[in-house]
Amino acid sequence: MDVEEVERAPAEVLARELRLVKDRAGLSLARLATKAWCSRSSLERYLNGKVFPPRHVVLAIADACEADGHAIAALWERAWAARANGPREPEPPSGTPMPAQLPPDVRGFTGRNAELAALESALGELDGAGPVLITAVAGTAGVGKTALAVHFGHRVAARFPDGQLHLDLRGYSAAPPMTAVEALGRMLRSLGVPPDHLPADEQELAALYRSVMAGKRMLVMLDNARSAEQVTPLLPAGPRNLVVVTSRTTLATLDSAAHVQLDIMPEPEALDLLRRLVGPDRVDAEPDAARTLVGLCSRLPLAVRIAAARLAARPAWPVAALAEWLADETRRLDELRVGERAVRASFAITYHALTTGADPADRQAARLFRLLGVLDWVDMSVPVAAALLDRPQTEAVLALENLLDARLLDCAEPGRYHTHDLLHLYAREQARLDETAAEREAAFRRALDCYVSAATRATLLINREAKHVGDDSDPGPHGGFTLSGPADIPGWTDAEHANLVAVATRAAAGPPETAERAVRLTAALQRPFNARGYWPDLLALRGLAARVAHRIGDRRGEAVAYEDLALVNLVSGRTDDMIAAAQQALGIYRELGDRRGEAAYHIWLGEAYLDQGRLEEAVASHQEGLALSRKVGDRDREARALNMLGIVFQRLRRFDEAVVHHEESAGVYREIGNHIGIASALGNLGWAHHRGGRHETAVGYQRQALAVAGETGHRRQQAEFLWALGLTRTALGDHAEARTSWQRSIAILQDIGALTASQADSLRRQEIPRTPEIIQRNT
Repeated sequence: MDVEEVERAPAEVLARELRLVKDRAGLSLARLATKAWCSRSSLERYLNGKVFPPRHVVLAIADACEADGHAIAALWERAWAARANGPREPEPPSGTPMPAQLPPDVRGFTGRNAELAALESALGELDGAGPVLITAVAGTAGVGKTALAVHFGHRVAARFPDGQLHLDLRGYSAAPPMTAVEALGRMLRSLGVPPDHLPADEQELAALYRSVMAGKRMLVMLDNARSAEQVTPLLPAGPRNLVVVTSRTTLATLDSAAHVQLDIMPEPEALDLLRRLVGPDRVDAEPDAARTLVGLCSRLPLAVRIAAARLAARPAWPVAALAEWLADETRRLDELRVGERAVRASFAITYHALTTGADPADRQAARLFRLLGVLDWVDMSVPVAAALLDRPQTEAVLALENLLDARLLDCAEPGRYHTHDLLHLYAREQARLDETAAEREAAFRRALDCYVSAATRATLLINREAKHVGDDSDPGPHGGFTLSGPADIPGWTDAEHANLVAVATRAAAGPPETAERAVRLTAALQRPFNARGYWPDLLALRGLAARVAHRIGDRRGEAVAYEDLALVNLVSGRTDDMIAAAQQALGIYRELGDRRGEAAYHIWLGEAYLDQGRLEEAVASHQEGLALSRKVGDRDREARALNMLGIVFQRLRRFDEAVVHHEESAGVYREIGNHIGIASALGNLGWAHHRGGRHETAVGYQRQALAVAGETGHRRQQAEFLWALGLTRTALGDHAEARTSWQRSIAILQDIGALTASQADSLRRQEIPRTPEIIQRNT
């Protein structure tokens, strides 16, 4: 095309090219006017060269005629540059300001550095050849998605010379979600398109919007989106625009989007936010109270801001006063409200969107959410969720994932879901409102039974002779936890530890039939908890079980609880408490005529004598316990008595006798499938051979014991066997290997609370460290 001709008669040249495009497409004037969203009279003036057309109209004509839009746009650019008068672009028309629609930046914005960096990383891709850049920020209600997006927008606004568009899509709002027609109309009017040029059809509006935005460099902020389907029609064309979307759900089907997940604030950032809003002097004067306050707010930015506003309005209040006020869970959500801001209302929008959804799966997710309020839990598993719902696990997974999408739950690892305390309180409220007392109690019982089943199976996998826990390992109609062998138990115990303590404590306070299940649950937890070193919890739970069993008349359950208390006190070095618990158990066993219990008492008494250094009395007591165990056919206690006799003989330096007893004990433990017992007997064989000078033989037993303890996850045993291996390696002159074993042992002992940090550091500095008391006591 002749450049001089374009410069001489730009409107005519452009008009001639547009007429050629129209003719090639075979469109009538009326049809083209319809497809280009332009009045027929205006189009006629543009095509005859009497009026120079706006850029968006030219691009709309090219789009309607399926012509080369880039070539037409380039021609329009040259023609417009050749004109002597008029601005660079005709839209927005004269009198329409450049859009600058970002809301004011958020007062006191703090932290979120990683998320801001993720947002800014997208800017490096602007001006590329790819599609429009989209960054989607997702997070639960009140977590600060809009605040982050707006703050980011103000930081980068200068990089978008054509302005910023902002829309609240009302995805989660009291008002209905904004339709694409309404959203596109608002944005096109902001871009200077006259209202009478706006088509009514959604697809035509979207095409016009893309045409107007082509070639621009703008920031488009779409806040509070409900779904990817709501956002898709609002995406501009071209790589020079950046779109930031916020939503309570992860918009996974939004093509080419970079996703930023926003979580509650770390404590330092939450404290900094409180400091900025209330004043540093006031907050720093009460650091403990400030930490408590942001913790009660679940470090949720909305809740922290509301608490800060309440403090700011009450300058005479100490921070501790508000923290004490919010500590009452029954009124916390009531108090986290100021003006139109309320934490409860923010949660309610998401929850009611599920309860009123057309999809039955959404309504089932809403029911699961409120049933989660029936339990005190740290994180939720699929089997327990299925029990609460009384539905198959496949349906529970769908409900959990729907809650995750709605950001009423979060997921840190596959199959484990969690939420913060404020949402937990809200779930509890909804359970009271929407479920009857009978429904809530039934849901709790189903979850309790799920845990009793799993704990029973865990104990029987460790020791199939543990008859005192009953046979409650049937997972029920919806399945339970997958525990196929001893190796599965440590991970399950650690993952469910806090939940198990909470559900057992709650059940213990229930009616007799529920309290009886609490006694059974805590009995089944003795071995898994002991193996993982959760001794303070075992003391509390089995002590509680003893009292509950006494209250409901479960004398055998009471006796077993006292026997378990004797074991935990023995491991913890509280000999007097161990004897007292064993005597309580003996009294009940004699009352019941249970000779097995009497055998157990003699074994516990022998262990007390051993701890006190009364070795001959220990031998006699253990031998009496052994004889009684054999008489009543209690193979598990028989093996324990043999094992303990071996330890006493080691103390007496009668190593050959010790080896015989440990070997016999290991054999019985193997027969009954008690894996923790097998490891103990093997480890004691290692000690006996080491102390008897047979170090190579000792190493073999110590490695075997360590392997079995690794399978069961028994952490105290692992620490003990590693320590023994270190001593034996030292005797063999392998000091490097010995030190490695000791370091691993020290780390485990510190982790389970058997060593303080200072004790652990002291042992690490010693060339040949002194054997810790917990290992001396039990070997």
